[in-house]
Amino acid sequence: MSGFHNFGDKTVIHYHLISEKLRFNELRKLMLTVTKRTLSLQLKSLEEDNLIRRTV
Repeated sequence: MSGFHNFGDKTVIHYHLISEKLRFNELRKLMLTVTKRTLSLQLKSLEEDNLIRRTV
């Protein structure tokens, strides 16, 4: 079941990032039920899948 939850998290993160660029904390405020660690891991996974690009 956690795999499905992670897929849902990724989908919501991707949805938020399609429309605009967001900083980590801005995205975190939009997803109050996701922990910092989970958000960070999901963002890394999306980046590895070439669905998002991180800029510093």
